Amino acid sequence: NGTIDPEGTDTIYYGETLTYTITADQPCYYISAVDVDGESVWTGYTDSISPYTYTFTAADFDQAVVEHTINAEFTMFEYNMTSTAYEDTMGTVTSAVVNCGDDYTYVINANYGWHIDHVVLDGTTTNYDGQPTEDSITVTDIHEHHNLDVYFARNYYPVTAIANEHGSIVVAGTTSVEHGTGVSYEITPDHCYYISEILVNGEAQTIDNIEGETFAIASIEDTTVIEASFEIYRYFMGETHTGNGTVTTDTVDCDAAYQYTITAD
Repeated sequence: NGTIDPEGTDTIYYGETLTYTITADQPCYYISAVDVDGESVWTGYTDSISPYTYTFTAADFDQAVVEHTINAEFTMFEYNMTSTAYEDTMGTVTSAVVNCGDDYTYVINANYGWHIDHVVLDGTTTNYDGQPTEDSITVTDIHEHHNLDVYFARNYYPVTAIANEHGSIVVAGTTSVEHGTGVSYEITPDHCYYISEILVNGEAQTIDNIEGETFAIASIEDTTVIEASFEIYRYFMGETHTGNGTVTTDTVDCDAAYQYTITAD
């Protein structure tokens, strides 16, 4: 992962010099150590990317030692893939330390009731539509540190209230409701009618007062449709008689007129 030039064994005489040039492979390696006869001649203040030169001067060494060695070590650059979730109660995002030249994928997950609003990768903002709860962002061929900031927001859901014929629900229509928020509707039948059915997303609900009631949902956690239906009151027109004859009976709608027919035998 680097070179030392000249490489191999060389001979110099007293008073001569020999210069070695040490170069790390680019762009992913740097010089991490240079030792001469087991002693470091490398300093952390030296530019570890540019070639480093070391010059042997024969006169500088103990003449009783006739062999000397120079060794160089090279290390791959590592880069921080940092991230921040605002806030961690709303969702999570991964982070890592990766080798130079690698790819890395940030994985984002919103917690229940939240969605990804927007992200900022190295200063560039990306906005999200449609309230997504997860995403992944890949950075390829990494040669520097990167940072991802993730911003979450509360989910909003459409809540639609429908009153069928012969009654009302207030407020009718569709409203946008934040996750976890409760809603309340006043359901009122018209004169002569009663509440016959309340459905929430197609499922029947308990009716506490068929003549009119306040219907509440404590926590909205998804798209919701509330539908109220009404039926007319019907009354049985009974009779009591004595003697020989007949009196007609029937069941009629509220507010309707009814005429009894009385026939003697």
